[in-house]
Amino acid sequence: MDLTEEIAKRLKNHNVLLVAPTGWGKTTLMFRLAIRLAKEGYRVGLLAPTLTLLTRKWPQLLEMLQKESNPPRAILTAGAGQYCVYQWNVPQRRCSRCRLYRRVAIQLPHVATFEDIEKVTPEDACGYWAQEESMPQFSIVLGHYGRLTKIVDLIHFLLIDEVQEYYYLPHITSYPLDEIAELLGVPVEELKDVNIIKELVTERLSRLDIDPMTEDRLLSISLALRKMCWVEEENNALHCLDLYDLPRNVNIFGATATPPPGWPPEGWEKIEIQPRIKPKAFVEPEALFVYRQNYEGANLLLYLIVKWLREKFGIENVAAFATSSLRMKLQYSLPPGVELFPVGG
Repeated sequence: MDLTEEIAKRLKNHNVLLVAPTGWGKTTLMFRLAIRLAKEGYRVGLLAPTLTLLTRKWPQLLEMLQKESNPPRAILTAGAGQYCVYQWNVPQRRCSRCRLYRRVAIQLPHVATFEDIEKVTPEDACGYWAQEESMPQFSIVLGHYGRLTKIVDLIHFLLIDEVQEYYYLPHITSYPLDEIAELLGVPVEELKDVNIIKELVTERLSRLDIDPMTEDRLLSISLALRKMCWVEEENNALHCLDLYDLPRNVNIFGATATPPPGWPPEGWEKIEIQPRIKPKAFVEPEALFVYRQNYEGANLLLYLIVKWLREKFGIENVAAFATSSLRMKLQYSLPPGVELFPVGG
């Protein structure tokens, strides 16, 4: 019995965690598992940390589906912000008043992405709502972590890539206090307490004279303030932290190279793959940052490490591991020959 078949069998009765080294092929196995379950008549949701990562992995799933004699239908979905032609920060608050808001039936290919949906959605309709209307047609539904609440009621099984980031790592949104003060029309010195910021945001949103752009930005802050927040005076910023909850009405398969402490939770089954070769790792605990060759901050540190590895050891291809928040910064300025991965063992 191969591993995909074994996991599919266990998953029908338990949540399952796969722990395997980075580069072992966890994503490939997850795609095989999704296809297998979908061909058995189940609907499967597949989550990854970001839409960018899913877009990169989508061609691999397409290639695997093309080899199937009777492939299941698959769709790569996006959030409302990806579709909103007005680029609102909180588009859902305006949908009911938007001239494009209507659920419209569209014809989609056997496999489709949010980009395909945008191309075939009528000009007088919103692609996001066309996507939501179309999702029940598909057996495999992909989305970033924030899409879970939209996907979970449609599926029988949930597959989570990089599950340690979903369950364990905090998701922090930061707002400069100067920006908040400008939106509220108050001195920044008044914004030293989260409760004061909440009161001021609520009061400002209640005014009739608020312009739409200011309202949209304050709505975004208001939603963040429902989470655990604190003011950091040293960096003059408001930080809001959130952790995702795992659903209880579907069985879950999670894959990771670095399970959180004490994981998996009680009742999960664990399958662990031991690495054949443990790579050498070079860890720099701290560094002073200066501007050089268009790299700065963490990007500069990575550039210097890569430069040292190449000059001293002749290493050309380098794998860099980073948490989700750091990857967001690094991915836009990677030194040539460097590939970025989630934190791994």
